[in-house]
Amino acid sequence: MVETSWPRGNVRWHLSLQPASDRIRPQIFPAEQLGLFDMSLESAPTVTFNGWISHRGEQYPVMDALGTVSHYWGRGLPVDWWWISANQFNIGGISVECTVLRSRVWGSPVHVPLGYLYYRNGSHSRLLISPPASLAVTGTPDAFEVRAVSLRGRQIGLKAKARDYASLGDSIINTLTGDLELWEGGRLVAQARGTAALERKAESGTISA
Repeated sequence: MVETSWPRGNVRWHLSLQPASDRIRPQIFPAEQLGLFDMSLESAPTVTFNGWISHRGEQYPVMDALGTVSHYWGRGLPVDWWWISANQFNIGGISVECTVLRSRVWGSPVHVPLGYLYYRNGSHSRLLISPPASLAVTGTPDAFEVRAVSLRGRQIGLKAKARDYASLGDSIINTLTGDLELWEGGRLVAQARGTAALERKAESGTISA
């Protein structure tokens, strides 16, 4: 059990975090060992939060809320990325986290596509890492799709729609109130309405909130 708190300002919180055993640590040997790409990351995609969050003096309880916690490090941010995280679907036991990005090679102008897709449904989970899996994104920040194909298992599709994007600076926009459809093998599995976190970073000047 880990706790986090912030006691000052308009937004305050005190939360306990209980992560499940799953971890995302996408590594392509020996790329991380050689510092080949801009960034490394580790994510706990299924974390249970309890406690409270306060905004301008009004306190909101948080009880067994599912979310994610990530840590990343490296020489800098990737050139661009799409990011999806969702734990609250119309049916229980489903969690999704996905990142599709382009990274510099040793800080040079050369870019390579990378990514991962984590998917848990009940007691079963899959982690697709690209490469060797194929992750492709089409669309705009307002409505986009991710298609994930691997040599083993059925194709996974994510269909996202966004609202209320906020600008985080550095050409990054983020919303916590997106919609997400999860498809597996051409079948709609679950839907998240207004509870999906969606984020887009593009090269400077190519996106707006």
